[in-house]
Amino acid sequence: MDRHNLEKWVSFQSASTGGNSFDLILRRSSLAVYSRHVQQLTARASEAAAAKAAKDVMAKTQNAIQDVTAWMRHYVRDAAAHLQRMSKLSAAYARLTAKMQAALDDEAREPPNSVARAQIDVGISQMSVAFRQAQIGLQTLESSFGYAGGKITYPEAQKDIARAQQYCGRTGQALTPICGDFSTAYANFQATVSALRQDFANTESAWNAEDQKQQAIERQADRLNQGG
Repeated sequence: MDRHNLEKWVSFQSASTGGNSFDLILRRSSLAVYSRHVQQLTARASEAAAAKAAKDVMAKTQNAIQDVTAWMRHYVRDAAAHLQRMSKLSAAYARLTAKMQAALDDEAREPPNSVARAQIDVGISQMSVAFRQAQIGLQTLESSFGYAGGKITYPEAQKDIARAQQYCGRTGQALTPICGDFSTAYANFQATVSALRQDFANTESAWNAEDQKQQAIERQADRLNQGG
C-alpha cells in the first residue's frame, strides 16, 4: 500500500489469544479536524474550570454567610444580659445622688470647720468618683457594641451582611437553610441593635442629669467644709 493512502491496514499478532490475529484500521486525519478536536477539548476544560471556580465562590460565600450569622447570634446573646442591667442603671444613678444629698444634709447639721464636716465632704467626693467610674464602665460597654454619637456601627460585619443580603435575595435562595438562618438572625440582630441604641441613649441622658445634680452637691459640700 502507498503511504499516502487514506487508510493503513495493520495486523497485530496477539500471543494472549492463542495466535489469532485481528485487524485495526487507522485513518489519517487532517489538521483542521485535529484543531477542531483541540478546541473542543479546550472548551470543555474551560467550562470545567469555570464550573469549579463558581462552585468555590459559592462555597466561600455560604461560609461567610454562616460566619456572619453566628456573629449576629453571639451579639444578640451578649447584649441580652446588658440590656437587663442597663434598665436598672438610671435608678442606680438617682439613688447615688439621693445618698450624696443625704450626706450633704448631714454635713450642714455639723458645726462649721468641724472634723465631721471634713469627713462628710470627703465621703461625698468619693461617691462622685465612683459615679464617674460608672460612666467609664458605660462608655466601655458602649464601645464594645459599636455605639457612639447616638448610632451603633459594626464595620467589620456590615460588608458581610450586605453580601449575604444580596446572595439571599436571589430567586430561590431565600428558602435555603443558610439564608433562612441568616434572615432570622438578622431580624433578631436588628431588634437588638435598636434596643441597645435606645437604652444607651436613655442611660447617658440619665447619667448627665444626675451628674449635674451631683456637681451642685459637691460644690455645696466644699463650701460647707470651708466654713460657708
